[in-house]
Amino acid sequence: MNSFVKRGRGNARQGGAVLLVAMIFLLLLAIIAGTVSQTSVLEFFMAGNAQFREEAFQQSQAIVDEITGDIDNFPVIGDIGYKVCKNGVSGCNANLPVLNANVANADFSVERRGPLILESLPFRQGESSSSSSPNFDAAIFEIDVDVDGSDQRLGSASIVQGVAVRIVSSGQ
Repeated sequence: MNSFVKRGRGNARQGGAVLLVAMIFLLLLAIIAGTVSQTSVLEFFMAGNAQFREEAFQQSQAIVDEITGDIDNFPVIGDIGYKVCKNGVSGCNANLPVLNANVANADFSVERRGPLILESLPFRQGESSSSSSPNFDAAIFEIDVDVDGSDQRLGSASIVQGVAVRIVSSGQ
């Protein structure tokens, strides 16, 4: 019976050491879990930012496509610097027609750039649509679209695109 008591005391001493080792391992596991959790949250926010930036770029590209789809958005009247903008923007000569795209957080403009008239187009057309290049000139325009969703914690994007509009030469 005496030997049983001795074994019990020896086991009690070892139990405290195992508890200490278990607590150290538990602390290490908690640190690793916290780090993994923090990294996952950070990656989640980075993926959201990339998505918002891509959506803003797609929205600005859609506005550019809609502007270029209508030849009336490129007035050949006026001099270099003649500018048409979104309704309500100051410093513009005229307003662009209302676009179908959602443009609440976008600013866009079309500005006439130099030279005033580009004579003798520097490219050759395909044979199926061939025409005499000296009979046509081109007016150069710049489309500038800025989509800014930063006030709603969304993405922002800016696109500038050049457009040459072919017009009948005044000499014809």
